[in-house]
Amino acid sequence: MVNDLRIVQLVQSLANPVLDVFFICVTALGSDEFLMIGLAALYWSVDKSLGYLASMVLLASAGLNNMMKDLVRAPRPSPPAVRLVYSRGATGFAFPSGHTQNAATFWGVLWRETRLRHVLEAGAIVVPMVGLSRIYLGVHWPADVLGGAILGLVVVLVYPGAVKVCSAFLSTWPPTVRASLPVVLSLAFLRADPTVDAAKIAGFIAGFGAGATLESAYIRFSSSGSGGQRLRRFVLGATLVLAVRLGLKVLLPDTVFATFTRYVAVGVSGSVVAPAAFVRLGLSGRQ
Repeated sequence: MVNDLRIVQLVQSLANPVLDVFFICVTALGSDEFLMIGLAALYWSVDKSLGYLASMVLLASAGLNNMMKDLVRAPRPSPPAVRLVYSRGATGFAFPSGHTQNAATFWGVLWRETRLRHVLEAGAIVVPMVGLSRIYLGVHWPADVLGGAILGLVVVLVYPGAVKVCSAFLSTWPPTVRASLPVVLSLAFLRADPTVDAAKIAGFIAGFGAGATLESAYIRFSSSGSGGQRLRRFVLGATLVLAVRLGLKVLLPDTVFATFTRYVAVGVSGSVVAPAAFVRLGLSGRQ
């Protein structure tokens, strides 16, 4: 911890108002909100299969991160030892860094599935910068950042293959039965960790997992199309999901069950309601 403290203080010795704003922007690249936008764009407007796979891998990574935080229970840096610049999104325990793990998982799975050089180059820049931003902003120790990066890459190495194997194995099962599995898994996860943070992950696993399964069986929208169609799908889908998320946040109390319910609705609206609207409005064909 002493060495970690020295590193944080060394990084923060470079502090100035311009760097404050810069690293606040950089850290957003590992936030849940940014990744939800990226995953939605992939699923609706770029490559539906890749969007589904990346979403499930990110959810697995988030669940692992949440469990590791509760297991290790490491405290975050705090004043006066460090300068706390920006604490939004810095909830719960410190190890491992969720933002860094998010970024490593997201860019790692994109590169693993596409093998595109510019994806690798972007990830090689974004992941270390997100990790550095967490140190600069005073919300994580270097060990937290390193642990998050390593866990994210481990998930990328292991989980995509598991998703593909399970999907192939379950492909002959009735859609309703397959759709029930994410719900069962999410409830088991929430029972093991009945917290608000876990409820967000569990709710999205249930809503998106079940919704995407039903969509692939009954709607089968296509993520291809003209540039205009892709853009309109993204705008319409993002508007719908944001309205559901913000509307239910106003209507429902900030409890574990209410949070779970809200994120189930968010997942369903993004995975099946929005695609149904795309097809209905002629913004997408069918596969």
